[in-house]
Amino acid sequence: MPTENRSSNTEMTLTFTESSLSASLDKVQSLHDLGCELIAEAVFQQPAPHPHAEPIAWMVGTAFWWTKEEAERDAAATGLPVTPIGPLLDLGRPADQRKADVAGGQQV
Repeated sequence: MPTENRSSNTEMTLTFTESSLSASLDKVQSLHDLGCELIAEAVFQQPAPHPHAEPIAWMVGTAFWWTKEEAERDAAATGLPVTPIGPLLDLGRPADQRKADVAGGQQV
């Protein structure tokens, strides 16, 4: 019955040279760069979120209300106007002024 020679040194061993390591690292770096480009492309293809069209709160005088109904009831009782608070889509100014605000006050 044949026996297995466990002390045999016939296993394959890998030998690396400086040039083979450098080539492998270059390949890994190029794959990493490609992965970063694909991720960035996927992220930048998504549409930017738009501000919420409705106010997040309403102010009557110095009082803040989280629901419009409460603000309107308070306004009717006090005779003061209701002022919406929060990001609104239409700021009531010309489009060129809104663009300047978005660009940090610089005209675009």
